Amino acid sequence: MAESIHDLAISHYTSLPRKGKPAPGTWTNMAAVVMGTGDQEFSVVAMATGTKCVARGDSYTVTDSHAEVLALRLFRLFMLDQVSQGTKSGVVEKREEEDGGGFRVREGVRFHFYTSCVPCGDATIVVEQHEETTKEEPERETEKTKDNDENKNATQDDSGERSPKRRCLTRTGARCISELGQQSLTDRNWALTGVIRTKPGRGPPTLSLSCSDKIMKRVSLGLQGGLLFSVFPSPIPLSSVTVGGECEMGSLQRALLDRAPSIPNPPSLYIVPDTFPDSKTPSTPRPSPTSLLWCRGVGSWCAVKGRIQGATGKTSPAKTTLPVSRRSLYKRVCEVLDRHRKEGEEEEGSFMSEYQQLRGCTLYAAAKKSFTANFQGWTRKT
Repeated sequence: MAESIHDLAISHYTSLPRKGKPAPGTWTNMAAVVMGTGDQEFSVVAMATGTKCVARGDSYTVTDSHAEVLALRLFRLFMLDQVSQGTKSGVVEKREEEDGGGFRVREGVRFHFYTSCVPCGDATIVVEQHEETTKEEPERETEKTKDNDENKNATQDDSGERSPKRRCLTRTGARCISELGQQSLTDRNWALTGVIRTKPGRGPPTLSLSCSDKIMKRVSLGLQGGLLFSVFPSPIPLSSVTVGGECEMGSLQRALLDRAPSIPNPPSLYIVPDTFPDSKTPSTPRPSPTSLLWCRGVGSWCAVKGRIQGATGKTSPAKTTLPVSRRSLYKRVCEVLDRHRKEGEEEEGSFMSEYQQLRGCTLYAAAKKSFTANFQGWTRKT
């Protein structure tokens, strides 16, 4: 299954027009949400590329333009488009009034996530555990072991016994958030595992969390997010996550599943070889400044710095706002709710009362609060 999802995502990317793809000498990452409706029957519903993140923004600007985050936002746009189709949609259906109203995913429909590289943050950290040497056979200290001391974390438990040492094999550029919510940039924190981090990069600090943290959040709370919870009162689960390229399964599972407090139906994890044509190589040292966004049934866009390409200081924000920005998605949700509420009144029924919408948002807020309470310093922006 993982190979089929990978091949489909790569094939779909190559079939898209050149506009928005990396220029010669640059590289990018790609992520996609793939829908499965039967045995080996897959189709791409959302796809995006991107590696950039702006430090600050407003509701018109998408601050986090990493491919994984954009693909998840495009998935919500796809689901709203399916809701607007009503009974014509083969993906969603109305819930019974006794069940709280709203919509739900049809029986047999599954969603899978693909990314061409390991998500930034905790998933990129690979550590190796080894037993501590005994006094009878002391480890001979060399210059190499001295240099690697800062990457070894020997811990001591409450009983006074020392646990196995952990040697860091790969580190992340994502910045660790301390218990006080401040940026901690000391060298030893680059190799800490299980903590939340902001986006990597050499630019100004950002409040956007790493892709590992955001995917873990979606795995735990559902693909629909808080904004669409008023439309989909039940969480939309993720069936699988497929990563292309070099990745360690233990690190991937720790970052996306093991850190989460509870996951009712955890997704399957897969790693496949990287065949993405625009991956980073020695001949493409610079990241592409553009992002390509595509949503089935809605359209495609080319973005730069969180806006539609071509935006200038004199251009109206409304004309350069991406459909996956917070403002655009909120407006789309309101339009969907109003339209179906009017249709429900004409049919002497109710699509979803204001109380049910408020209750749905309250339930999601409570679930999110319970989830973020397990992680010190989780930023409010996300």
